[in-house]
Amino acid sequence: MTPSPIHSFIGFFAFLAAGIAFKITVGKAGKKRDIETQKFLNDEHEANFARAHEIPDEMLYHPDINQLPDTDYGDNPEFLKLNQAKQKVLSCAKSPMLRLNPPMKNIEIKQKFGAANLEKITNYETSYDQYIRLLTNFGEELIKLDLFEDAKKALNICIDMESLVSQPYLLLCDIYAKEKNITELNLLKNKVELTAIIAGDKILSKKILDYANEKLNELDNLK
Repeated sequence: MTPSPIHSFIGFFAFLAAGIAFKITVGKAGKKRDIETQKFLNDEHEANFARAHEIPDEMLYHPDINQLPDTDYGDNPEFLKLNQAKQKVLSCAKSPMLRLNPPMKNIEIKQKFGAANLEKITNYETSYDQYIRLLTNFGEELIKLDLFEDAKKALNICIDMESLVSQPYLLLCDIYAKEKNITELNLLKNKVELTAIIAGDKILSKKILDYANEKLNELDNLK
């Protein structure tokens, strides 16, 4: 059936109106993007010329190597990997460290501390994360040799540093489960739930809490 001239006329104007509306919408979106881009460029320019400020000492993390296990593992080949892991921890402990909490974007770091400090702060954050990874590896080597007390010391430093990787928490759960230590498992859960930066990471906190609950259930089934 051939559409009537009136229907064709209405259809044409409907198409025209839709085209105009689309053009206006696209125009507004483009203008908004232009404004946002210009603001970003202005902010970036100002940040790049911001005056450098000294990083406050209270922002820095100072590793206390006295918290590490002080056991002398000797030169037995069995302890080779363990001693290597400990030496890496001690070496990293000499590096300046910090964690920005809450995290900051690069432009925010430059605005607050000056562009000259961006690389320094980034390196300090990297050292902080590296120290946690090395402590975790040290803890794993200790667990392999059933040196659980020393492993707990190393891994609990990671917890005190509010590790944003799950491995230190899961390894501690394994140790506490082997020791049938329900109290420590529950204390670890409480730390996760009450530490804002950990609890705020829903995926991380759920993984840790689910694992801790799994270990608690296993211990409950042994009763």
